[in-house]
Amino acid sequence: MVDRLTGKPLHLDISDLPMKRGITTNRNKFVLGPSGSGKSFFMNHLVRQYYEQGTHVVLVDTETLIRACAR
Repeated sequence: MVDRLTGKPLHLDISDLPMKRGITTNRNKFVLGPSGSGKSFFMNHLVRQYYEQGTHVVLVDTETLIRACAR
């Protein structure tokens, strides 16, 4: 998403609305999908955006893919 007047990218946190409405008190994520559906691509993108915003991120990875990408 971009600001339509300036063209600058916007950071949109999909956890904000549920937090503000009191639906949830945490921002945990769970990604599930079949092989090749883009789970790792999505998580890499999401984590990078959170990192760029200065957010603390904790990853629990049962595989080694994320560790290989972090090098």
